Amino acid sequence: MRRSNLPKPSAFEKGLAFIAPAFARKVYGARVAFAMADTYHGASKTRRAVAGWSTGGGDADADTLPYLEDLRERSRDLVRNSAVGGAAIVTKTTAVVGTGLTLQANVNRDTLKARIGLTDEQLDEWERTTEAEFKLWGKCPDIEDKLTIYEIQELAFRSVLENGDLLITTPYKLRPKQAYGLKIQMIEADRVCNRDNTADTETKSGGVNRDSDGATISFDVLTTHPGRRFHSVRKWTTVKANGADGRRNAWLLFHKVRIGQTRGIPDLAPVIEVIKQLSNYTDSTALSAVIQSLFTVFIETPDSESLDLPTEKNFDQEMGHGNIVELNEGEKVQFAAPSQPGGNFDPFVMALTRQIGARLEIPFEVLMKHFTASYSASRAALIEAWRYFMGRREWLANNLCLPLYELFLTEAVFLGRISAPGFLNGDPIIREAWLGADWVGDAPGQIDEGKAVDAAKKRIDAGFSNEAIETTALTGRDWDNVYRQRKKEIETRRNDDMLFTPDAPPDPALEPKIDDEE
Repeated sequence: MRRSNLPKPSAFEKGLAFIAPAFARKVYGARVAFAMADTYHGASKTRRAVAGWSTGGGDADADTLPYLEDLRERSRDLVRNSAVGGAAIVTKTTAVVGTGLTLQANVNRDTLKARIGLTDEQLDEWERTTEAEFKLWGKCPDIEDKLTIYEIQELAFRSVLENGDLLITTPYKLRPKQAYGLKIQMIEADRVCNRDNTADTETKSGGVNRDSDGATISFDVLTTHPGRRFHSVRKWTTVKANGADGRRNAWLLFHKVRIGQTRGIPDLAPVIEVIKQLSNYTDSTALSAVIQSLFTVFIETPDSESLDLPTEKNFDQEMGHGNIVELNEGEKVQFAAPSQPGGNFDPFVMALTRQIGARLEIPFEVLMKHFTASYSASRAALIEAWRYFMGRREWLANNLCLPLYELFLTEAVFLGRISAPGFLNGDPIIREAWLGADWVGDAPGQIDEGKAVDAAKKRIDAGFSNEAIETTALTGRDWDNVYRQRKKEIETRRNDDMLFTPDAPPDPALEPKIDDEE
């Protein structure tokens, strides 16, 4: 509050200053503090709307760790049993991961040319060889020998959304007929907790052990899930974050949103209550509608009489298709008319779903697959959604795919399957140059592909983009692979005298002739 806006001393305060100056200053100071408190109404302790507002006020761990168990369980329940909760997780997983993030080796050519002396042709061949080797390893890198690298990406991302975080470990186990021993083990969040359930300390919280700088040293991990169906004695094991040689052995995969945050928070945490209320409202409305939709008949009788159904005119037995039912004197039939769901059901559900989508960064149209607006509105919703999806895809690539790629490439070079001079014990800049890679996922799709293709052509012609970028954006494919296949197709058509331009139909004169006798 500006000094010019401070309240002026009242006559009482001025008079009090002559008698008790110190007390007068306290009185005036309290009035100034009260006035300044209302500068931000949200911080007021007296305004009725916020007077009873209780907040956390602790650090990241104090505000999250005590509540993680309940948040995880409720998040899982909503994913299993709520249409909106499940749709949010499935939509994000499908858009971000889809069929998987594919490796496109993209080394730093300038560095490798200058320091190693390699040519473009040699680097092209190296990238193709590395991609093939990575695909070989990725067929089954799961420690349980069940999942491919792309299925691991999907399950890992879904687990992070649903549970908040996931412990990734990288044990070594060489199985018969496998070229690589690097394996991936995913440990659910519930198993990471302080050994013997001890209290958190400055260097240990949520099962994570840290040094004095806050760097992770190791994890306390239960050997079995605490909610295991069959009872077992709880035993802990220690998983080191890094090996003696600096190899990355384990890390927690989660989206960090606060400084000092040790564990991840389920994606649905901010909207758990709203989704649960919406789910309850939907269930009760649907049940009410089903009950009222049953063909119910009421038989009205005079007040002085009672209806005795087990008579010779049993009403239940007489009802049927096209039957004519004779009623007793004074009786009349009244049918129950369903009144659920009412006209307010859909607007209310849409209003809540929009709020849920806004908080989860999924537009209502994308969350509910409800594209009934104009082309521009639908396209705007998709663009906004894909801002989030692409950001999380980049996060997944940096925090899961790249660390695994580095471990894979280290083993491949050590085994001699891939040659990368200077990678194992050279300059860190050379190591990073070899590790250059892009992770390409499914394309977002287009509402109007013709407009999208025309726009891509214009960006290329204007120099704002190139064919590699636009190919990936429109199809999710690697331009090199597309080009090589396209070149092969054109050469094959030329050799068979069937060459025609893409914009023109085939020339019948160039079609192969078929012998009528055949």
